[in-house]
Amino acid sequence: MPTPQSLGPGDRTLTINAVIYKEVLSPGGPHQVNLMRLAIRKGARLPLISRAGGFYGFFLIQSLTAEKTHVLPNGTFQKMEIELQLIRSPSNISLTGIQLF
Repeated sequence: MPTPQSLGPGDRTLTINAVIYKEVLSPGGPHQVNLMRLAIRKGARLPLISRAGGFYGFFLIQSLTAEKTHVLPNGTFQKMEIELQLIRSPSNISLTGIQLF
């Protein structure tokens, strides 16, 4: 994982709790969780973007916990509760020496 750097004042860590309903709301959700686990292994910085398109900077995933519930008799689950712990990471994008984002 890359070494964290001082980013100045403000929050550097963020915790996000979410629920993914596999069949009803987010059929791609469980696959997305696997992609986030891959990003953790690679130490990849990912952009945090809201559903409305707001950009909040780049973050590293410190930890990801996922609990599958509402398991059907065939072994598939209907609900997954996840918790992401993120730490802000510099973007390495600069404009005439001034760090952006």
